[in-house]
Amino acid sequence: ATIHDWTTYWPYGTARWPPKLYDVTGPPGLQLVPQLVAGSVDHAIFVLPTGHLGVTGHDNYGQVGQGTLGQEYGTIISTSIEVTSVAASQQTSVILTPNSQAARGTGKSTYSAGPAIESHAYGTLGDSTVFINTPLTGATDLAAGIYYSLAIKDGNLWGTGLSASGELGTGDYNPVPGWTDLGITASMVRTTGTDSNGTLIIKDGTVWGTGNAQLRGNLGYLGISSTFVDTGIAAVSIAMSELNSLILKPDGRVGGAGDQVNVWTLNEAIAGDFVDLQIYNCTDIACNNTSAYVIRNGTVWSIGRNTFGQLGIGTTTDSLNSWRDTGFAADRVFAISVSVDCVI
Repeated sequence: ATIHDWTTYWPYGTARWPPKLYDVTGPPGLQLVPQLVAGSVDHAIFVLPTGHLGVTGHDNYGQVGQGTLGQEYGTIISTSIEVTSVAASQQTSVILTPNSQAARGTGKSTYSAGPAIESHAYGTLGDSTVFINTPLTGATDLAAGIYYSLAIKDGNLWGTGLSASGELGTGDYNPVPGWTDLGITASMVRTTGTDSNGTLIIKDGTVWGTGNAQLRGNLGYLGISSTFVDTGIAAVSIAMSELNSLILKPDGRVGGAGDQVNVWTLNEAIAGDFVDLQIYNCTDIACNNTSAYVIRNGTVWSIGRNTFGQLGIGTTTDSLNSWRDTGFAADRVFAISVSVDCVI
């Protein structure tokens, strides 16, 4: 156990949350396991109970990996690919396979919103409509950005692809042509999966961020950085969407930063800071652009906009600043979409 003074981490001071001892291994029930579900704007991929890859959604960039372009899959397709962990961006999918935890990728790897650039988005040249092998093996965690990917291997952060907003944390904005050890220790990595680029990692038990947070502050700071910035906030898990980020504290509290956090906290949020979201005893977190989700005492709780029923509370009524217990029992929670439409 270790002691933290909460005035270091939250703006409210010790009168509301006094310093306390907590177990640094995390709250009861916390399981740091591979990502079993991932999704972005148009598609989703899964680790099925058989250990094989499941895919669904719109294959507009080849990111479903079925050898097609423009095909829509309305059911989950079970593939023959054995898989242990998955990650997805708006245009790509990246997976780890059991054979030495090798990384494979599919989708659009060429940046074409200007001069065409081979981005090595998942570690190889060229676009693909099927999953192809990459040189990376031995990875234990994955994150997929729109033109880049990141992984944890041997306790270090590895990256590949474009870093136009500093999202690879290399100290510059130059591309990284293929999987490269970035020389940063880390135990977890998450990114947005869209063209609003930023990356969060857990390094030495605290949250670090890099990339473009100039407008939304969802990286724990306001501005643009090409190197990782230490927020000083202790965390055991992180979650990101294009607009918002969540952190899970070692004692089960949840913090948030970004576009919607001032709504969820009745305008108590400070732009660029992670602030307490007033929910406790949590073991997992997820968010999309308008909503946040946690596992609390074994059930899914949600907060935010509910236009399409994405809060899972049986209505389409928003719950903008009050957490709602959905009553749905679960071990983990994943926000599957970085838009506003759904959660799985």
